[in-house]
Amino acid sequence: MNNRGLYLVRENYDANILEHTAWFWESTVSEDGIAVLGVTQPLSNHKRCFFFEIPEYKELSSRIERFVNNPEINAIVVLLDSPGGAASGLFECADAIWAMHEEKPIYACVNGGMACSAAYLIAASTGHIYATETSEIGSCGVMCTAEDDTGYWEKQGIRFKTFFSKHAKRKNLSPFSEEGGKALQKSLDQTEDFYFTRLGTYRGMDKDECISGFGGGEVFFSGEALERGMIDKIATLDELLSEIRSAIADEDTNPDYVNPLISSSLEEEGDGGLSMEKKNLSDEQSRLLSELKSNPTLLASLMQDAVAGERKRVSELNAVRSECTAAIIDKALSEGSGLSDIAPDLVAAYKAENEKLAARVKELEAKVSAFDPIKKQAENSQEVKVPAGMAQEGGKSAVEEGRNAALTAFGVGRKEAR
Repeated sequence: MNNRGLYLVRENYDANILEHTAWFWESTVSEDGIAVLGVTQPLSNHKRCFFFEIPEYKELSSRIERFVNNPEINAIVVLLDSPGGAASGLFECADAIWAMHEEKPIYACVNGGMACSAAYLIAASTGHIYATETSEIGSCGVMCTAEDDTGYWEKQGIRFKTFFSKHAKRKNLSPFSEEGGKALQKSLDQTEDFYFTRLGTYRGMDKDECISGFGGGEVFFSGEALERGMIDKIATLDELLSEIRSAIADEDTNPDYVNPLISSSLEEEGDGGLSMEKKNLSDEQSRLLSELKSNPTLLASLMQDAVAGERKRVSELNAVRSECTAAIIDKALSEGSGLSDIAPDLVAAYKAENEKLAARVKELEAKVSAFDPIKKQAENSQEVKVPAGMAQEGGKSAVEEGRNAALTAFGVGRKEAR
């Protein structure tokens, strides 16, 4: 923790420089449509550059999105050499990249550098990780540092006293107090849970598998990282680019071409692939999988249908989102449920909301009806035709009649002046 920020960086790396290093984006696009985007600095959510701030994580996902939407780009390589970075903004960036990785091939390549902590999660979100033999992978987890400079300022004759409002006693707790230390540890553990949950999804593994197998914060060279399932292949950037160009050539000449990311995930014994043995498929599932592997055209069609179906599901759910159904919709999105699955819950939510509104309307109607006697008395008093401010002999003016009617309606007695 530096200025109360959480970081996912490689151990022994000074987190303080994260706030002072400007990040200049560098990308190239080859003639055959391969975009290479360099990510070669510590990562942060926002970073000041000269007189403006760069939303780094957002900029990273936005640049990849532009490449994905560009029909002239055939594949994207994220060239990583980063020790990690800030937790703020990381998970949103990784989720955005993961959502795009099936639309167009995206690869992470560590070409002799490092992909650690936050940078490793970014690499995993691309769906495919290549690294050279001497690249450093891992440092999975969250860290923070805290500084206590009160002794220094006291020596300077300066004392600080912080005041809090009456309902904010737990605000900005000191990490050096017992309560503050527990609160900070809770935040670290929750952030780590976000990290490993996503890492398990991106690597096609159980979350606990990642926690136990990825070293508890240790850094590995690529050989051991490959054995642990942390990367997919040991290769240089040039070797990766050659593979991509071969795949592009296959796509141009073979109408049954399948995205290499999809086909590699169907390999039974491929490095980092989703094998039948690991997934414990039934005989029927294995048979269907074999048929799909032998019929890439059908597989590509099914993948397109699946993507279209998922987009339709999300669109239908969000179309009925309202204040009273938001929690139901969010749960359905996370669990993969469709609109028909949650219809009874939606009906119940709308019914409860209508009952609340009906009760509110009845309450307002009761308040309005309380004014009916006043209205009637006022209408009757208008029939007393007398000059303004003048009273009839033995009677009262219209103004006086209306005022007395209002007092009577509210049960307020008034003594007559004698």
